Amino acid sequence: MKSAFKILPEAGVAAHMNLLIELGWNNLSFAYYEGRQVLGLQVYHFDKNLRANALCDVLKKFLVAENFPAFTRVDICYNFQECSVIPCQFYQPANATEMLDCVHMQDKFSDDMEADLPGLSAKLLYRVPTCISQLMKEYFPQASVTHTQAKLLPSLIKPGNTIYCDVQQNVLEIAFLKDGKLQLINYFDFTVPSDVVYLLLNICAQHNIAAQDVTIALSGFIDEKSNLYTDISRYFEKVQFKEPYNADIAGPIQQYPLHFFSHLISLFQCAS
Repeated sequence: MKSAFKILPEAGVAAHMNLLIELGWNNLSFAYYEGRQVLGLQVYHFDKNLRANALCDVLKKFLVAENFPAFTRVDICYNFQECSVIPCQFYQPANATEMLDCVHMQDKFSDDMEADLPGLSAKLLYRVPTCISQLMKEYFPQASVTHTQAKLLPSLIKPGNTIYCDVQQNVLEIAFLKDGKLQLINYFDFTVPSDVVYLLLNICAQHNIAAQDVTIALSGFIDEKSNLYTDISRYFEKVQFKEPYNADIAGPIQQYPLHFFSHLISLFQCAS
């Protein structure tokens, strides 16, 4: 487990600070906030290909050792890749596990959960390894729990053709909208920039859209000087960074490009 960023709130800056936790196979992140004020951020990367029990052991050691600042509320957004969007007309609670099994294979050691997707007439079904779910309940018993995509997807809906691409450690989180309608939400591993370019072009080809007619909205750990940004810009005319909207960012955080954290900041804005 490697620390990418650790920017803790300054002592005494907020009397009623809240905590948002995002946890998936690749990353563990914390956002400390009050209202629209972003007071602190922590981002950690896990070793690649950790499975549930190993990830749970790493997480437990971290939680035992970490001295969290005081907070009044905590929200947990799981971001495990085992999730599926199901239109409401096809959703039946009794078949939720079977639906997840069809897409992600059977898993008897995970908890199956669901979340509403307001405005999308759909449900999000997702899985959390049972050992991790139990561990987080032990340390944060009063936390509200949902999935990252349940928070973010409704806020992404807007007219036009857009591929939202959040770049994390060798993983892309992709949401694709065609004519303002959600077509795809998925996670993709990548090794080199050409992997990403191929993926984006393939999405366009499969949905019969020319590259020049799509906006690529980037967030996460990518910047204009990177080879990845250069390669994407070579094939797509409309490339932009998705920065936090209407957020008051603490000074120490502003030394970094804010689109690094727009994904995490958007989560707490949706949770507020």
